[in-house]
Amino acid sequence: MDESFRRWLLQNDPADREHWENWLKQHPEKAEVVNEARQLAGLIHFEQPALSLSDSQQMWETIVANRKEMAAPGRRIPLWARPFTAWQKVAAAASLLLLAGMAYFLIALNLQNSRYQTAYGETRTIVLPDSSVVTLNANSQLRFSSEWDPSVPREVWLEGEAFFSVRKKSVPMQSAPQLIKFTVHTRDLDVNVVGTEFNVNDRRGKTQVVLASGKVQLDIKSIRAVQPVFMQPGEVVEVSETEKRITKREANPRVYSSWKDNQFIFENTTLAEVATLIEDTYGLKVLFEDPTQSQRRIRGIIPREDIDILLAALSSTFNLNFRKDGGQIIIESQ
Repeated sequence: MDESFRRWLLQNDPADREHWENWLKQHPEKAEVVNEARQLAGLIHFEQPALSLSDSQQMWETIVANRKEMAAPGRRIPLWARPFTAWQKVAAAASLLLLAGMAYFLIALNLQNSRYQTAYGETRTIVLPDSSVVTLNANSQLRFSSEWDPSVPREVWLEGEAFFSVRKKSVPMQSAPQLIKFTVHTRDLDVNVVGTEFNVNDRRGKTQVVLASGKVQLDIKSIRAVQPVFMQPGEVVEVSETEKRITKREANPRVYSSWKDNQFIFENTTLAEVATLIEDTYGLKVLFEDPTQSQRRIRGIIPREDIDILLAALSSTFNLNFRKDGGQIIIESQ
Protein backbone atom coordinates (compact mmCIF):
# COMPACT_ATOMS: atom_id res chain seq x y z
CA MET A 1 0.00 0.00 0.00
CA ASP A 2 3.02 2.30 0.18
CA GLU A 3 3.15 4.69 -2.81
CA SER A 4 6.96 4.93 -2.79
CA PHE A 5 7.23 1.12 -2.67
CA ARG A 6 4.89 0.79 -5.69
CA ARG A 7 6.86 3.39 -7.67
CA TRP A 8 10.07 1.47 -6.99
CA LEU A 9 8.57 -1.82 -8.20
CA LEU A 10 6.39 -0.66 -11.08
CA GLN A 11 8.15 2.46 -12.37
CA ASN A 12 11.73 1.84 -11.24
CA ASP A 13 11.96 5.38 -9.87
CA PRO A 14 15.66 6.12 -9.10
CA ALA A 15 15.03 7.95 -5.82
CA ASP A 16 12.67 5.27 -4.55
CA ARG A 17 15.03 2.52 -5.72
CA GLU A 18 17.89 4.02 -3.70
CA HIS A 19 15.63 4.42 -0.65
CA TRP A 20 14.30 0.84 -0.65
CA GLU A 21 17.63 -0.79 -1.48
CA ASN A 22 19.20 1.01 1.49
CA TRP A 23 16.23 -0.01 3.65
CA LEU A 24 16.72 -3.65 2.67
CA LYS A 25 20.40 -3.47 3.60
CA GLN A 26 19.39 -2.18 7.04
CA HIS A 27 16.62 -4.81 7.39
CA PRO A 28 17.84 -8.01 5.68
CA GLU A 29 15.33 -10.07 7.70
CA LYS A 30 12.54 -8.40 5.65
CA ALA A 31 13.80 -9.74 2.30
CA GLU A 32 11.19 -12.53 2.20
CA VAL A 33 8.37 -10.11 2.95
CA VAL A 34 9.58 -7.73 0.23
CA ASN A 35 9.72 -10.58 -2.31
CA GLU A 36 6.13 -11.55 -1.46
CA ALA A 37 5.03 -7.92 -1.79
CA ARG A 38 6.85 -7.66 -5.13
CA GLN A 39 4.90 -10.68 -6.46
CA LEU A 40 1.58 -9.34 -5.19
CA ALA A 41 2.22 -5.90 -6.67
CA GLY A 42 2.90 -7.54 -10.01
CA LEU A 43 -0.34 -9.51 -9.82
CA ILE A 44 -2.63 -6.57 -9.06
CA HIS A 45 -1.05 -4.19 -11.57
CA PHE A 46 -3.34 -4.57 -14.61
CA GLU A 47 -2.54 -1.29 -16.37
CA GLN A 48 -0.66 -1.71 -19.67
CA PRO A 49 1.71 0.91 -21.16
CA ALA A 50 0.24 2.90 -24.03
CA LEU A 51 1.44 2.06 -27.55
CA SER A 52 2.97 4.72 -29.76
CA LEU A 53 1.22 5.62 -33.04
CA SER A 54 3.83 3.77 -35.13
CA ASP A 55 3.59 0.67 -32.91
CA SER A 56 -0.20 0.72 -33.18
CA GLN A 57 -0.06 1.00 -36.98
CA GLN A 58 2.44 -1.86 -37.25
CA MET A 59 0.29 -4.06 -34.99
CA TRP A 60 -2.81 -3.33 -37.07
CA GLU A 61 -1.04 -4.16 -40.33
CA THR A 62 0.13 -7.47 -38.84
CA ILE A 63 -3.43 -8.33 -37.78
CA VAL A 64 -4.82 -7.52 -41.26
CA ALA A 65 -2.12 -9.62 -42.95
CA ASN A 66 -2.82 -12.58 -40.68
CA ARG A 67 -6.55 -12.28 -41.23
CA LYS A 68 -6.08 -12.33 -45.04
CA GLU A 69 -3.87 -15.41 -44.73
CA MET A 70 -6.44 -17.16 -42.57
CA ALA A 71 -9.24 -16.27 -45.01
CA ALA A 72 -7.47 -17.84 -48.01
CA PRO A 73 -9.58 -20.43 -49.94
CA GLY A 74 -9.60 -23.83 -48.23
CA ARG A 75 -8.05 -22.46 -45.05
CA ARG A 76 -10.12 -22.98 -41.91
CA ILE A 77 -10.11 -19.99 -39.60
CA PRO A 78 -9.51 -20.99 -35.97
CA LEU A 79 -11.96 -19.77 -33.39
CA TRP A 80 -9.50 -17.30 -31.84
CA ALA A 81 -8.95 -15.54 -35.21
CA ARG A 82 -12.61 -15.09 -36.16
CA PRO A 83 -14.22 -11.64 -35.86
CA PHE A 84 -16.27 -11.09 -32.70
CA THR A 85 -19.94 -10.17 -32.88
CA ALA A 86 -21.17 -7.33 -30.68
CA TRP A 87 -22.50 -9.65 -27.97
CA GLN A 88 -19.29 -11.69 -28.03
CA LYS A 89 -17.30 -8.51 -27.43
CA VAL A 90 -19.52 -7.67 -24.46
CA ALA A 91 -19.18 -11.23 -23.11
CA ALA A 92 -15.39 -11.16 -23.52
CA ALA A 93 -15.13 -7.81 -21.77
CA ALA A 94 -17.36 -9.03 -18.95
CA SER A 95 -15.26 -12.18 -18.59
CA LEU A 96 -12.07 -10.15 -18.34
CA LEU A 97 -13.61 -7.91 -15.71
CA LEU A 98 -14.85 -10.95 -13.78
CA LEU A 99 -11.42 -12.60 -13.87
CA ALA A 100 -9.73 -9.39 -12.78
CA GLY A 101 -12.24 -8.99 -9.96
CA MET A 102 -11.75 -12.58 -8.83
CA ALA A 103 -7.97 -12.17 -8.86
CA TYR A 104 -8.22 -8.97 -6.82
CA PHE A 105 -10.61 -10.64 -4.34
CA LEU A 106 -8.31 -13.65 -3.86
CA ILE A 107 -5.27 -11.43 -3.40
CA ALA A 108 -7.12 -9.20 -0.95
CA LEU A 109 -8.34 -12.26 0.94
CA ASN A 110 -4.79 -13.59 1.15
CA LEU A 111 -3.50 -10.23 2.43
CA GLN A 112 -6.21 -10.06 5.12
CA ASN A 113 -5.61 -13.55 6.51
CA SER A 114 -2.83 -15.02 8.61
CA ARG A 115 -1.85 -18.67 8.30
CA TYR A 116 0.54 -20.55 10.56
CA GLN A 117 1.72 -24.12 9.99
CA THR A 118 4.05 -26.31 12.03
CA ALA A 119 6.25 -29.15 10.83
CA TYR A 120 6.59 -32.55 12.48
CA GLY A 121 8.27 -32.22 15.88
CA GLU A 122 7.65 -28.43 16.01
CA THR A 123 5.42 -26.32 18.27
CA ARG A 124 4.69 -22.63 17.88
CA THR A 125 3.16 -19.90 20.05
CA ILE A 126 0.89 -17.40 18.28
CA VAL A 127 -0.54 -14.17 19.71
CA LEU A 128 -3.92 -13.37 18.14
CA PRO A 129 -5.13 -9.83 17.34
CA ASP A 130 -7.13 -9.76 20.63
CA SER A 131 -4.01 -10.80 22.64
CA SER A 132 -5.32 -14.35 23.15
CA VAL A 133 -2.53 -16.94 22.90
CA VAL A 134 -2.52 -20.15 20.86
CA THR A 135 0.11 -22.88 21.16
CA LEU A 136 0.12 -24.87 17.92
CA ASN A 137 1.20 -28.51 18.12
CA ALA A 138 3.27 -30.37 15.52
CA ASN A 139 1.86 -30.94 12.01
CA SER A 140 -0.96 -28.43 12.53
CA GLN A 141 -2.37 -25.34 10.85
CA LEU A 142 -4.16 -22.24 12.16
CA ARG A 143 -5.87 -19.55 10.07
CA PHE A 144 -7.54 -16.30 11.10
CA SER A 145 -8.20 -12.77 9.89
CA SER A 146 -5.27 -10.42 10.44
CA GLU A 147 -7.53 -7.60 11.62
CA TRP A 148 -10.38 -8.14 14.10
CA ASP A 149 -13.23 -5.72 14.61
CA PRO A 150 -13.56 -5.39 18.41
CA SER A 151 -17.36 -5.48 18.17
CA VAL A 152 -17.82 -8.69 16.15
CA PRO A 153 -17.23 -12.38 17.06
CA ARG A 154 -13.63 -13.64 16.89
CA GLU A 155 -12.97 -16.66 14.66
CA VAL A 156 -10.08 -19.04 13.92
CA TRP A 157 -9.83 -22.22 11.81
CA LEU A 158 -7.81 -25.20 13.07
CA GLU A 159 -6.43 -28.33 11.42
CA GLY A 160 -4.45 -30.53 13.81
CA GLU A 161 -4.02 -29.68 17.49
CA ALA A 162 -3.71 -26.48 19.53
CA PHE A 163 -4.07 -25.19 23.08
CA PHE A 164 -6.06 -21.96 23.41
CA SER A 165 -5.84 -19.36 26.16
CA VAL A 166 -8.65 -16.98 25.23
CA ARG A 167 -9.02 -13.53 26.77
CA LYS A 168 -12.44 -12.15 27.58
CA LYS A 169 -13.44 -9.21 25.41
CA SER A 170 -16.50 -7.01 25.69
CA VAL A 171 -18.06 -3.93 24.14
CA PRO A 172 -19.91 -1.29 26.18
CA MET A 173 -23.70 -1.38 25.94
CA GLN A 174 -26.41 0.76 27.51
CA SER A 175 -27.50 -1.90 30.00
CA ALA A 176 -24.25 -3.87 30.54
CA PRO A 177 -21.05 -4.75 28.64
CA GLN A 178 -21.58 -7.43 26.00
CA LEU A 179 -19.04 -10.25 25.85
CA ILE A 180 -17.57 -11.01 22.41
CA LYS A 181 -17.70 -14.67 21.39
CA PHE A 182 -14.58 -16.57 20.33
CA THR A 183 -15.05 -19.53 17.94
CA VAL A 184 -12.64 -22.28 16.87
CA HIS A 185 -13.82 -23.93 13.63
CA THR A 186 -12.84 -27.54 12.95
CA ARG A 187 -14.09 -30.08 10.44
CA ASP A 188 -16.56 -31.69 12.89
CA LEU A 189 -17.58 -28.89 15.24
CA ASP A 190 -17.35 -25.26 16.36
CA VAL A 191 -15.95 -24.48 19.82
CA ASN A 192 -17.66 -21.37 21.21
CA VAL A 193 -16.26 -19.55 24.27
CA VAL A 194 -15.92 -16.03 25.65
CA GLY A 195 -12.75 -16.53 27.71
CA THR A 196 -11.20 -19.81 28.80
CA GLU A 197 -8.40 -22.37 28.33
CA PHE A 198 -8.90 -25.56 26.34
CA ASN A 199 -7.19 -28.05 24.03
CA VAL A 200 -8.54 -29.00 20.59
CA ASN A 201 -7.33 -32.03 18.63
CA ASP A 202 -8.73 -32.45 15.10
CA ARG A 203 -7.10 -35.55 13.60
CA ARG A 204 -7.85 -39.00 12.19
CA GLY A 205 -11.56 -38.42 11.50
CA LYS A 206 -12.47 -37.17 14.96
CA THR A 207 -12.30 -33.99 17.02
CA GLN A 208 -11.47 -33.94 20.72
CA VAL A 209 -11.97 -30.97 23.05
CA VAL A 210 -10.51 -30.88 26.58
CA LEU A 211 -11.60 -28.04 28.86
CA ALA A 212 -9.10 -26.75 31.43
CA SER A 213 -11.07 -23.76 32.76
CA GLY A 214 -14.18 -21.70 32.04
CA LYS A 215 -17.13 -22.88 29.97
CA VAL A 216 -17.42 -24.16 26.40
CA GLN A 217 -20.31 -24.68 23.98
CA LEU A 218 -19.80 -27.13 21.12
CA ASP A 219 -21.92 -26.88 17.97
CA ILE A 220 -21.65 -30.25 16.22
CA LYS A 221 -21.55 -29.92 12.43
CA SER A 222 -20.71 -33.46 11.32
CA ILE A 223 -23.73 -35.09 13.02
CA ARG A 224 -27.11 -33.64 12.10
CA ALA A 225 -29.91 -32.76 14.50
CA VAL A 226 -27.61 -32.77 17.55
CA GLN A 227 -28.15 -30.20 20.27
CA PRO A 228 -25.20 -28.05 21.41
CA VAL A 229 -22.92 -29.74 23.95
CA PHE A 230 -21.92 -27.76 27.06
CA MET A 231 -18.68 -28.58 28.87
CA GLN A 232 -17.37 -28.01 32.40
CA PRO A 233 -13.67 -27.90 33.41
CA GLY A 234 -12.10 -31.35 33.55
CA GLU A 235 -14.32 -32.79 30.81
CA VAL A 236 -13.34 -34.34 27.49
CA VAL A 237 -15.69 -34.48 24.50
CA GLU A 238 -14.91 -36.53 21.39
CA VAL A 239 -16.87 -36.32 18.15
CA SER A 240 -16.35 -39.07 15.57
CA GLU A 241 -17.60 -38.22 12.10
CA THR A 242 -17.10 -41.76 10.80
CA GLU A 243 -18.90 -43.42 13.71
CA LYS A 244 -21.47 -40.61 14.12
CA ARG A 245 -20.83 -40.74 17.85
CA ILE A 246 -20.33 -38.20 20.65
CA THR A 247 -18.71 -39.16 23.97
CA LYS A 248 -18.16 -37.10 27.12
CA ARG A 249 -16.07 -38.11 30.13
CA GLU A 250 -14.01 -36.66 32.96
CA ALA A 251 -10.21 -36.55 32.69
CA ASN A 252 -7.10 -34.68 33.78
CA PRO A 253 -6.73 -31.78 31.28
CA ARG A 254 -2.98 -31.58 31.92
CA VAL A 255 -2.49 -35.02 30.37
CA TYR A 256 -3.94 -33.82 27.05
CA SER A 257 -2.06 -30.51 26.92
CA SER A 258 1.30 -31.68 28.33
CA TRP A 259 2.77 -31.50 24.81
CA LYS A 260 2.89 -27.68 25.04
CA ASP A 261 5.27 -28.05 27.99
CA ASN A 262 7.56 -30.31 25.91
CA GLN A 263 6.58 -33.52 27.67
CA PHE A 264 4.25 -36.47 27.38
CA ILE A 265 2.19 -37.47 30.41
CA PHE A 266 0.99 -41.06 30.21
CA GLU A 267 -1.79 -42.28 32.53
CA ASN A 268 -2.60 -45.93 31.88
CA THR A 269 -1.88 -45.23 28.18
CA THR A 270 -1.69 -48.16 25.75
CA LEU A 271 1.26 -48.61 23.42
CA ALA A 272 -1.21 -48.29 20.53
CA GLU A 273 -2.09 -44.78 21.77
CA VAL A 274 1.61 -43.97 22.17
CA ALA A 275 2.18 -45.13 18.58
CA THR A 276 -0.55 -42.76 17.35
CA LEU A 277 1.08 -39.94 19.32
CA ILE A 278 4.45 -40.67 17.70
CA GLU A 279 2.95 -40.72 14.20
CA ASP A 280 1.09 -37.41 14.69
CA THR A 281 4.02 -35.64 16.40
CA TYR A 282 7.05 -36.90 14.48
CA GLY A 283 5.56 -38.20 11.22
CA LEU A 284 7.01 -41.70 11.74
CA LYS A 285 4.91 -44.79 11.02
CA VAL A 286 4.90 -47.28 13.94
CA LEU A 287 4.65 -51.03 13.24
CA PHE A 288 4.22 -53.83 15.82
CA GLU A 289 5.82 -57.18 14.99
CA ASP A 290 3.56 -58.67 17.67
CA PRO A 291 0.14 -56.89 17.63
CA THR A 292 -0.63 -58.06 21.18
CA GLN A 293 2.14 -55.76 22.48
CA SER A 294 0.06 -52.73 21.42
CA GLN A 295 -2.29 -53.19 24.40
CA ARG A 296 0.39 -52.96 27.08
CA ARG A 297 0.03 -49.84 29.24
CA ILE A 298 2.36 -47.18 30.65
CA ARG A 299 2.30 -44.47 33.33
CA GLY A 300 4.87 -41.71 33.60
CA ILE A 301 6.29 -38.45 32.21
CA ILE A 302 8.76 -38.46 29.30
CA PRO A 303 10.37 -35.43 27.49
CA ARG A 304 9.01 -34.95 23.98
CA GLU A 305 11.69 -32.81 22.31
CA ASP A 306 13.87 -35.83 21.43
CA ILE A 307 12.33 -38.90 19.81
CA ASP A 308 15.39 -41.00 20.73
CA ILE A 309 14.90 -40.29 24.46
CA LEU A 310 11.25 -41.29 24.15
CA LEU A 311 12.10 -44.54 22.36
CA ALA A 312 14.84 -45.39 24.87
CA ALA A 313 12.41 -44.88 27.77
CA LEU A 314 9.75 -47.04 26.10
CA SER A 315 12.31 -49.74 25.29
CA SER A 316 13.50 -49.88 28.90
CA THR A 317 9.96 -49.89 30.31
CA PHE A 318 8.56 -52.66 28.10
CA ASN A 319 11.74 -54.64 27.41
CA LEU A 320 11.20 -54.11 23.66
CA ASN A 321 13.40 -52.97 20.77
CA PHE A 322 12.26 -49.76 19.01
CA ARG A 323 14.15 -49.87 15.72
CA LYS A 324 14.17 -46.95 13.25
CA ASP A 325 14.01 -47.94 9.60
CA GLY A 326 13.71 -44.91 7.31
CA GLY A 327 10.37 -43.27 8.06
CA GLN A 328 9.23 -46.19 10.24
CA ILE A 329 9.67 -47.40 13.81
CA ILE A 330 9.46 -51.18 14.16
CA ILE A 331 8.69 -52.54 17.63
CA GLU A 332 10.36 -55.92 18.22
CA SER A 333 10.46 -58.29 21.19
CA GLN A 334 13.91 -58.64 22.74
